[in-house]
Amino acid sequence: MKNFIDSHGLSNQIHLHGYKKNEKLAAYYQAADAYLSASHIDGSSVALMESMACGCPALVSDIPSNLEWITDGVEGWTFHDGDADDLAKKIVVAVGMQRKFNGLSKAARSKTERLANWNNNVEILLNTYQTVSDLYKISSGPGIR
Repeated sequence: MKNFIDSHGLSNQIHLHGYKKNEKLAAYYQAADAYLSASHIDGSSVALMESMACGCPALVSDIPSNLEWITDGVEGWTFHDGDADDLAKKIVVAVGMQRKFNGLSKAARSKTERLANWNNNVEILLNTYQTVSDLYKISSGPGIR
């Protein structure tokens, strides 16, 4: 990747920072113009939610887990999974909208504040575990455990 960046004269625009400790991530997300993920398979991406919480618009593949977080043109952009041409087109769109990033940044942060708040979601998670546990006890019946 570094050779590609260097050979195409992109080293002033693309920076590869490597591993960073969690306490330093917010500064990197906030300094970035956009978060990019071309993942083919993913659950709810913690890195995506972290970047959004820092107000970083995202450019992500249109896999179901990403579509839960990114509405094309609202919190960032989506591209067709595995389609390099569509990704390239969306990068051009994102660069062209750079002056409008503030609205996308606010939308990204707002969505994570509403939907990715651990204090709000922990009770839902614990209630779900309890429901599953109760259903297991009912379906197992006495003496089948």
